[in-house]
Amino acid sequence: MDISCAFLEKLLVWVNRQALPRIVYVGQGSLGFANAPAPYLEICYVQQGDVGRLRLGEMTVAPPDTFVCLQSVHHGVYSQRYVSIKAWCAFIDVADAEEFADLYDRPIFHGLAAANPAALVRAFQRLTLRCRRAGWGYTFYPPPRRQEPSPSLSPADGYAIRSALTELLVGLLEDRREQLAPPAHRLPAAVRDTLDYLDTHYADADLTAAALARRVRLTPTHFTRLFGRHVGQPPMTYLRRLRIGTAVQLLRQTDQPVQTVAWSVGFSDPFHFSRVFKQIVGASPRQVRLADAAQGPSL
Repeated sequence: MDISCAFLEKLLVWVNRQALPRIVYVGQGSLGFANAPAPYLEICYVQQGDVGRLRLGEMTVAPPDTFVCLQSVHHGVYSQRYVSIKAWCAFIDVADAEEFADLYDRPIFHGLAAANPAALVRAFQRLTLRCRRAGWGYTFYPPPRRQEPSPSLSPADGYAIRSALTELLVGLLEDRREQLAPPAHRLPAAVRDTLDYLDTHYADADLTAAALARRVRLTPTHFTRLFGRHVGQPPMTYLRRLRIGTAVQLLRQTDQPVQTVAWSVGFSDPFHFSRVFKQIVGASPRQVRLADAAQGPSL
């Protein structure tokens, strides 16, 4: 197995054994790397900025200008250039994890692909939101001391944070596997481009299979068959499920009226939205919101 995939799987197993993963900090970064030694793992997505080479203890790596990395901080992480960058990062405290005791002996650095940048940023945003709402992790880095769980933190908080961190790690693992897949098993460029486009344009009310086909310069028939073969469902079915999945999150996390939620995910007719919502979710938008309210504040 690829060494990066193996490490990501190992980290995923560990994360999902934790009642509350110790997130030291998650959020945006604006400068290069100057992280003193600490028993942390860092996940970082550098969107813009050339930091030059990275030094982790005695190891030196030369990442590209835009990169995703999973690295240990046990021996420090320092960039050749301490310049302004645009980045997302998350630091995970693994001091008590026997599985990662060997990180004290030697640093690790895994360079990963950002195959779906929009989804990666959303995963970081979701983890940041979960931690901020629960009051878990610091809002700055480096932290002054190790944070201990507050009595106000509930099991639901732990589940929400663990779920968001899992989503981030699974996304990185899937991107890595896609990067390593033989060409015959990779998504065609037209399909990948469409998936990336839908991730950021799902709210466009005038999206049609024909319009999506034109974007990638294919006939509607060829495009629909190609998309279905590789994604497992027609493009418009995928789009409806993407819209409804986003609507579920908005209903749970905001107080927006159902009509506003419908408009914000690309439905011009709220009644049509409610019908499609119930077909996919098995409950009405109002029922989902009421059920979530009955379980306590949205996380």
